[in-house]
Amino acid sequence: MASLKHLKARLRATHNIHQITKAIEMVSVNKMRRSQTKALAARPFSFAAMQILLNFSASSIESRDIVWFNEPLHAQKTMLIVLASDKGLCGSFNAGILKIALEFYRTHTDVEIVAVGKKAVSFFAARGVPIVWERESFGDAVVLDDVRDLADFVTNAFARTGEYKSVYAAYSKFISSFLNHPTVMQILPSSPEALRETLTYAVGAVQNETDVSLPSASAPYNFDVPAEALLNQTIPFLLEAQLYHIILETNAAEHSSRLLAMKNASDNSKNLHGRLQMAYNKTRQAIITRHIIEVASSKEVMDNA
Repeated sequence: MASLKHLKARLRATHNIHQITKAIEMVSVNKMRRSQTKALAARPFSFAAMQILLNFSASSIESRDIVWFNEPLHAQKTMLIVLASDKGLCGSFNAGILKIALEFYRTHTDVEIVAVGKKAVSFFAARGVPIVWERESFGDAVVLDDVRDLADFVTNAFARTGEYKSVYAAYSKFISSFLNHPTVMQILPSSPEALRETLTYAVGAVQNETDVSLPSASAPYNFDVPAEALLNQTIPFLLEAQLYHIILETNAAEHSSRLLAMKNASDNSKNLHGRLQMAYNKTRQAIITRHIIEVASSKEVMDNA
């Protein structure tokens, strides 16, 4: 049987753990709500961007002339953008993303990694996988301008230098407060269908809002300037918006995973504390009972002497 001192120390430890996990859980609730609100507030812009792209696609443009709709000639490499978090304590959030990213890397040829988030950087560095571009997580205060460096790197590597034949993103789709889904999605070559898929799930898959009404192609545009040149200037901004929504969705998924992980940890620590308290009470009662028996036995011996 464990000593009272040992049980008391474990009781203090589990109580402290419960306080920490409960605090992180409360913080995650607020951060997740802010991430959802931010993503929903940005949705009108994304829908407008998608309407523009759909109208372009409805126009009489030869898609073979548009670099964004086609793989660059002679390009052999594939870019995989991996979005993970900087911190842990978020359950299987990072593990799920990194698992599908590593599987994609191993099952495709000539894949190069763009790592966003300390967990992604350390994961691939530990396995000797080359990283062509890296940075810390964008964080909760991310705005559209913050994504420009990443969007410019992707734009230059795909459209201007023609170094990559395709660009994919490994991230986590936010579905609800208790569910997110790691996935790999093609970003480039671009298409209205790819952007439609992104917006369908772009933290618009919030509870009771999974059925979003997506814009459809309206009347095609009439161009006063060469359509190809105009579209080649417009698509980079749409790419930036697409990456921005993926980042917002990943942020919401991270906080929901951390919320669930900390809730489970809080519940487990509370249950463990209760079992330890019962064991402590039983041990203390046993010690008291033994002392009473010893005193009673001593008195009886003295009385009989």
